[in-house]
Amino acid sequence: MVHYKLTYFNGRGAAEISRQLFALAGQEYEDVRYERDEWPQHKDEMPFGQIPVLEVDGKKLAQSYAINRFLARQFGIYIYIYIVFVFCFLFTSCFFLHLNNSFIFYRDYQTEIRPVVLVFLGFQEGDLVEQIRLESRGRGEVRQKKEREIS
Repeated sequence: MVHYKLTYFNGRGAAEISRQLFALAGQEYEDVRYERDEWPQHKDEMPFGQIPVLEVDGKKLAQSYAINRFLARQFGIYIYIYIVFVFCFLFTSCFFLHLNNSFIFYRDYQTEIRPVVLVFLGFQEGDLVEQIRLESRGRGEVRQKKEREIS
């Protein structure tokens, strides 16, 4: 049977995901926790002089992300993590695409309404009713053109 030994400080931090992976898989492991004042005595024993470190049958593996990927593959849950990652990536991509399209329409609206607002506030000369009529006449054509470009 494989013997796992996880070494980190006495706290959650970077090794907490590894601990949760062990718990999720129901795998027993040795959890070595150093206090801050004990760490300098053991620093030379660790690869790169850093922790967390996972020992698998005497072989040391450093860096928390590498440890987490290794454990997920060992316990057969890596594919689930990958599926969640892909789902999150697709969701955020769709969200930002929608946000970008909304911003384009807002920018168009801002460009269209600017002459009317300038006349209304008195910064520009002109007939307010005529300006609104001119802006509303072209708005439908511009919006339909933008929707065709996006589609």
